[in-house]
Amino acid sequence: MNHEISRHSSTWAPSDGGEGNQDYNEDMEEGARPNRGQAEQEAEGSSIPVPRQAAHDDDAPADPGHMPDNANNNTKRRRSMLVGSGLAFTCPCCGSGGRSERTGGRLYDRYLASALSQDAMASYEKSIEPMKRRLFGGLAGSPNEELTIVELGVGAAPNARYYCDARRGKGDCIVAVDKNQELLNSAASEFDSRGVEKLELLEADVADTGLPSAFADAVVGTLLLCSVRSQDQVLREIRRILKPGGKYYFVEHVAAPSGTPLRTAQDLLSPLQRVVAGGCNLNRNTEVSIAAAFEDGDVTSYRYDVLPGEILFDNGFSLKSEGDGLGLLAPHISGEATAGRCVLTRCPAEAKV
Repeated sequence: MNHEISRHSSTWAPSDGGEGNQDYNEDMEEGARPNRGQAEQEAEGSSIPVPRQAAHDDDAPADPGHMPDNANNNTKRRRSMLVGSGLAFTCPCCGSGGRSERTGGRLYDRYLASALSQDAMASYEKSIEPMKRRLFGGLAGSPNEELTIVELGVGAAPNARYYCDARRGKGDCIVAVDKNQELLNSAASEFDSRGVEKLELLEADVADTGLPSAFADAVVGTLLLCSVRSQDQVLREIRRILKPGGKYYFVEHVAAPSGTPLRTAQDLLSPLQRVVAGGCNLNRNTEVSIAAAFEDGDVTSYRYDVLPGEILFDNGFSLKSEGDGLGLLAPHISGEATAGRCVLTRCPAEAKV
């Protein structure tokens, strides 16, 4: 199926309507953050399970991990695994979003399109799959129809498999945004293969999409905020295009704790990473920026390290992973942020979530 790529316009509108003002069930545990010691909260029914010591989530693979005997053992295990893999080459697996800093032209676009292809990203997706599957569970399983979902920095659409298959036939409108035409074409093929009927391709910077205000029920952005010139500007744009009560789903690699060997390596190699990976920064404290942007709403965020064979949370809970770990990119956050409620007398249509 051929799709026309639209470019930034202050009057952009979807060619086929698709406002999608329907609610979807999202029963993520409110306020649950494993990295803040709330491991005992009840996780039943959550799209991202809150870690519990007594049992593992039913959706997790068999033998999903273990709890270390004590915090010291957990810290030593994390440190040894990160140091062992942390100096791996800085993989150009991010930067598919705004890439506001890149100036390499069409040749560089082709390089990034190759680096961000489905095949090139397979190792990363294999490592992060357990968390993405949980993150997108609520969106994928919603019984509601005709949602408007905007994916910023869509790349080759590696996230499509986590929510599009389950939503086949529900009439959603997906707006895929990227500055790279070749990636947009790859994304179109991926979305088409998963039965997406209403797809809009928008070539635009994620900090200035030109989309209408209060437009989206959900915004998806993964490996996005590491590569943009201004996180605050992009997050303001996300807030602008979200309907009140709409949700922003994120997965980002972040800075390791200050003073650790991995953080030192990130600080030293981040300039190289920006060159080879579309402006990607290794050492950003992205969770702080997201929390500030959604201070009038609600943020549920999980911090963990993506290690060889497992995903390890700060409190010691772990999930088995089939990946080889992410080296310098091991520290990650993922979660969802809900836009604050409209406080004006005349409000736009709300996203009922």
